[in-house]
Amino acid sequence: MFNSRHGRIGVTALLCYSVFELVGPAAEVFGQIAGGAGFAFCLVSLEFAVLFVEDVSFHKYGRWSDIGIAVMATIAENIGYRQLHASRRLQGSFSALWGAEPEEGEMKRTVFETEF
Repeated sequence: MFNSRHGRIGVTALLCYSVFELVGPAAEVFGQIAGGAGFAFCLVSLEFAVLFVEDVSFHKYGRWSDIGIAVMATIAENIGYRQLHASRRLQGSFSALWGAEPEEGEMKRTVFETEF
């Protein structure tokens, strides 16, 4: 990583990229847990969350039903896949930090046949 042939900018960019890629999955999983706990223990008001979403989006929604649909779509979009993806990224980060060997399968090479 600290190879001088990359130059100062290359080393700095690679270091920043590595740090953010290692910290990102842990921050995402923590945010999901904290957000879920906040709603479960009524630390975050649903009304406040709806108003925040509407205000951040520059008042795009004219009716409250539009805001409700947008909030439900946001919640439905984040159930399942994002949690699985974040946990796999976190697993990969820990494996990289602890120096585990990557588990790679063997790929069979195929040749494309060309017909003229």
